[in-house]
Amino acid sequence: MVKRHFGKVLCALTLAAILTLSYVSPAWAARTGGRISGGSFRMPTSTYRLPSRQVSPSYGYNRGYYGGGIGFPVFSPFPFFFVGGGGLLSVVLLLGVAGLIAQTVQRFQEQRQEEALLNPTVTVAQVQLALLAQARSLQQELNRLAQTARPDTPQGRVQLIQELTLALLRHPEYWSYGYASTEKAPLNQAESEFNRIALQVRAQVQKETLVNGVMTPVIVNADQPGEYILVTVLVATTTPVKLPVIHTLADVKNALTTLGSIGADDLLALEILWAPQAEGDTLTREELVTANPLLRPL
Repeated sequence: MVKRHFGKVLCALTLAAILTLSYVSPAWAARTGGRISGGSFRMPTSTYRLPSRQVSPSYGYNRGYYGGGIGFPVFSPFPFFFVGGGGLLSVVLLLGVAGLIAQTVQRFQEQRQEEALLNPTVTVAQVQLALLAQARSLQQELNRLAQTARPDTPQGRVQLIQELTLALLRHPEYWSYGYASTEKAPLNQAESEFNRIALQVRAQVQKETLVNGVMTPVIVNADQPGEYILVTVLVATTTPVKLPVIHTLADVKNALTTLGSIGADDLLALEILWAPQAEGDTLTREELVTANPLLRPL
């Protein structure tokens, strides 16, 4: 019995080792990649302007505790025995209850508004586009953007994503595979989701050779011609972004246009990744689809 249990455990460990090795040794080992990133998951100062609390004209009931107005009426088990059967006191009592309910509802709405402003819902959106290797000019454009962009400022991030999406939109003849996704999370959890997706993409290259303008020299010995360039655009935004499921060139155009239209106040973080980056590095179709099974042909 013990031997049989030990055998099952050994088989499970062997299978796990095989799967792990096959995962950490992806098809495109020793590939180079580029990355441009910037932003933070702190809301701009302007968004912290909470609505001022207005004192509603509720006939002075909410000021009765401070010596003003007539205050909240005192409940009595026999309200209708006063003032001629309770006519006036009943009206006062009903108005007091209505005022208390309205005040409670107003405070609840104000609390929800404050929570929405301090911890808004963030959309983490991703678009991946595989381009034919003939798009070397786009690869050079990405290198230029990495060296000149200012992703550390809101306006710099907006300018960067607009220039990138425009560069991609101008050459649909190179589009070959695509994928898009969106995830929603509160602001205090969105950074973890953003980093999770970014790390999955970054793990597909062995070395990032161009990061925010900093170049790392590398010698690449290509043993076969390259076929594709994979570009990934990842954003975190307070704008409720909805991306289409990528099936056609029109879907890609819609997705890129949506990302390019995000405003500076709403674009919290941005990350652009592409591979290969170094001159002479290659990416074949088999390597592309093996590492990115969610990509769909266009």
